[in-house]
Parts: sequence; structure tokens; C-alpha cells
Amino acid sequence: MRLLCLLAALGLAACTPGGARRSGLAGPTLLGSDGPLIPTGGGPATEVQRRAPEAPPMLPPPAANAGPAPAPAARPAPAPAADLLATAARRITVDGMTISYLVFDDRRCEIAVADKSAGLNSEWQTAAVAAADHDAIAAINGGFFTPEGKPLGLVVENGNLYGAWNGSSSLTSGVLIVTAARSGLARREKWSPRRPAEHLLQAGPLLLDAGKAVGGLSKDPERPRSFIAWDGGHHWVIAYVRSASLAGLAAGLATQPIPEMRLRTALNLDGGSSSDLWISPAVRGGPVSTRQFWNKPVRNYVIIRERTP
Repeated sequence: MRLLCLLAALGLAACTPGGARRSGLAGPTLLGSDGPLIPTGGGPATEVQRRAPEAPPMLPPPAANAGPAPAPAARPAPAPAADLLATAARRITVDGMTISYLVFDDRRCEIAVADKSAGLNSEWQTAAVAAADHDAIAAINGGFFTPEGKPLGLVVENGNLYGAWNGSSSLTSGVLIVTAARSGLARREKWSPRRPAEHLLQAGPLLLDAGKAVGGLSKDPERPRSFIAWDGGHHWVIAYVRSASLAGLAAGLATQPIPEMRLRTALNLDGGSSSDLWISPAVRGGPVSTRQFWNKPVRNYVIIRERTP
């Protein structure tokens, strides 16, 4: 009887409650719909457990008194140059000479040449018309020309060449140059016509060089004059003088009469019946028009346009 009971006990121990047979080794990992099923222990496996999916990392909760995220700091606008010159029209008297002028900064305004390649009578019979046709705030007559209406020296307008380089006449001894990099005035000897320029105008003679009056200029006759002057940096002036000799004008400019800027180089433009300055009423101190009934058509103009932002 004792032997029968022992055999019955051993038979029951060999079976699991669901009829699954036990083993002394852990069974293989099984896959379920929620992930792998893994043994619960390192010994004989009695049950399996589903592997829970990994939870995403928890972020710390925001502070109770935290407001909205600060907006990114705005980039400050660049400060204007300390020497940026305001565009303005004025009239002064120096040594008995009345000078009407426009002062401007080439960082605000651009200088260009407007040439009448079709002839003197083709278009723009006045500085005012030339300015209006080029959306300019000012215009003044330009360089000298022959009786046939051809430029006496080289003229460049928007990269197009008219006339020819003149290396001999005193009326072409100075050069107005406008390139992509900057604008300036120079002696003829300091510039090569082979160098590229967007705009260029030969005129003369020079009135000021390095801030000093140029010697050897004529003391007569006194007549209307036009000129353009530069401080060597960014400041410019175009001007009309009611009556002066070349020597008298140079001496007057050497006294530095323009309060807004110091003159370094001044270049005489065609004068007499060609002298014609117009400044728009949109300019502070404008409008200005020096044209007389006896003015004659000219070959080209120097125009001043405001730069677009």
C-alpha cells in the first residue's frame, strides 16, 4: 500500500496544472502580440511574463510660474555713418560770387552721365528735362563739345563710350569717374581710359587739387560757371556761379566756403551759355533753376539720382 501511494505521488509531480510538462531548463522565449514573452527566473520556469514596451523618457514639468517662451532678440539695425551728409540746396556769396549748389552724399545718391548721342538738338534741351527723364533730383550741364556737337573728350554712359580720350586740351584735363566700387575726380594723368567705368566725363580745367587753387588759370573773362567738387570721400557738390573768372573761382573755393563739407578737388564744367543747374523741389532748399533765355543746348549732363533702399 505504501508503495502504491509513493508511485501515485511521483506521477502527480510530473505534470503541470495545465497538462504542460515541466523541464529542468528554461524554455525558449515566445512571441506574443504585445512583445516577447520571457522566463520569469533563472531556474526551472514555472510561468512566462510579457516584456512591457519601453516608455518614452519623461520631461520635467514646467515651472508653475513660467510664462511664454521669450521671443528671439531682434537684430539691431546698422547705425548710420556718423558723416552721412544730408542732401540739400543752398546759395552763398563768396568774394562777390553768388554760388547756387546742391550738396549730397554718394551713399545716398548716385552720380551718372546722360549723353545725347543723337546730337545737341535730339533731346533734353534743359537740365530740368534731363533730370525728369532720368528720375533724378538734380542735373547740371556736363563737358565741352565741338561746334558739330561731338564730345571734346571721352564720355562714358552706362558703360557705352562716346567721343575719344583727349590727352592735350586743358578743357579735358580732369576726369569724373563712376565705377561699381566708388566715384571720384582725378587728374587726367591719374586715370587710364582702358580702365572700366560705368560713367565717365572729361572736363576741365581743374580748379582745386588737394584743397589748393590750381595755378595758371585765366583771370578773365568773368562769365557764368558750372563745376563739380569732391571731398575725397563720399561728399559732393554740383554748383552754378553767376559770374566769375576761372582764377577767381579757384581762389574763392580754396577758402572752403561750403559749410557742409571740405573741398579737396573741384572740376570746371562747360560754362557761359551752357551753364544750367536744376534742383528738384523735393530737395530741402529746392527748387533751383539757373537757366536763362540765352542758354543753348549742350551735349551731356551730370545727373544726381537718389539710391533705392
